[in-house]
Amino acid sequence: MRGVEVINRKRYIEVRSTLPLGFEVLSSAPFNGGLRRAKAILNVHVPHDFNEDSEAFYLRFLIEEGFEPAEVVGLLTAASMGNAEVVAQNKVLVVATAGCTINVIVVVAEKMTASAMTNAIIVATEAKAAALRDLDVRYKELSKDGSVITGTPTDAVVIACLNSDGGTPHKYAGVLTEIGSEIYECVREAVEKAFVKERNAPKERSLLKRLEELGISFDAILDAALELYVGELPKELVRAELEELMKKECEDVNVALLISSAFFLEEEARKRRGLRDDPVNLLADELIGIDIAEYIGGKKALFNFVYYDTRKPGILRELPPFLDDVVGGFIAGCMTKLFELLERTPKRATGEGCGT
Repeated sequence: MRGVEVINRKRYIEVRSTLPLGFEVLSSAPFNGGLRRAKAILNVHVPHDFNEDSEAFYLRFLIEEGFEPAEVVGLLTAASMGNAEVVAQNKVLVVATAGCTINVIVVVAEKMTASAMTNAIIVATEAKAAALRDLDVRYKELSKDGSVITGTPTDAVVIACLNSDGGTPHKYAGVLTEIGSEIYECVREAVEKAFVKERNAPKERSLLKRLEELGISFDAILDAALELYVGELPKELVRAELEELMKKECEDVNVALLISSAFFLEEEARKRRGLRDDPVNLLADELIGIDIAEYIGGKKALFNFVYYDTRKPGILRELPPFLDDVVGGFIAGCMTKLFELLERTPKRATGEGCGT
C-alpha cells in the first residue's frame, strides 16, 4: 500500500506512514490509545509473564529505540514476531499477531470520520471473533469452561487512516460497505493465519489434538482406561495395544464427529439450559456415550460403558457431563474391541509379535 511501510524488526513490528501527515488513529492500544495522530504503530514482543506498567515500559522502550513517544501508538504481545501475518486488499492493509493476546492493526488508504473509524473497530472485532470460531479455539488457558473464545482480555485493535490531502472521508464502515467489507475479510484472514502459525493449530486438526487443547491428554485417557483393568495380561502390553487401537479409532470420521459434538453440546447445555452439574434428568450425554461405545465395540461395549460411567476413573471424574460420557464411551468401546481382538489372536494376547 502506498504511503505505508511494515517493518519486522524481530523484537517488534513497526507500521510506519511515509506521508508527511502520518496516520489518524483510533485504537484500544495500551500506549497512546484513543483518537490521535501518529507517525508509527508498534507491536512489541514481551515475555508471557510481563507485568510492568505499560506506559512506563513504552516510554523507556521508545527512548532506547529512538522514537518520539508522542508520535507512536503502542501494542504489547507475547506472540512471536515471526508468526505475524500481513494481509492486504485494494484499500486496506492488516497486520495481526495472535496468541494469548490478539493484536490487529488495520491501515486504511483513505480518510474516515471518527464515527466511521469506531464502526471499523466493531467490524474488525467481529472478523477476529469469526476467525476464532472458524478455528474452534477452546484452549484451556483461554477458555476455562471449554467454550469457543471470541477474544482475550488483553486484545487490542488499531484503525489507522492515511492523512493524505484531499478526498471525502468515509462516513460509514459497516461490513456491507466497500471499505468495511475489505476490513472484515483482511482481518479474518490475518487473524486465522497468525493464530494457526503461533499455535500450530490448523482447522483440520486431529481429535486427540483437540482433546489435548481442552486439557484432556491422550495419556490421561489411557490412564483412566487402565485404572479399572483387572485382567491377567500385563498392563504394559494392554496399554501399548490400546494406544494403537485408540489412535486408529480416532481416524474414523464417525467417532471423531460423535466425540467433537460434545464440545458444542456442553456449551449448549451450560448457556441455553443452565446445566452446570450433571442432573439426573440429563440423558443425552449418556446416549451419545453409549452410541460411541457400541459403534466401536458392539453391543457388549454397553456393559463396559456402564462400568466406566458409574466409577469414573481418572480424568473422567474431572470432566463435565458430555465430555465425561463421550470419553468414557470411547474408552469402553476401545477396551471391548481390544479384548475381542486379543482373544481372536493368541500371539497378541501373549505379547508375541507385539513389540513387547
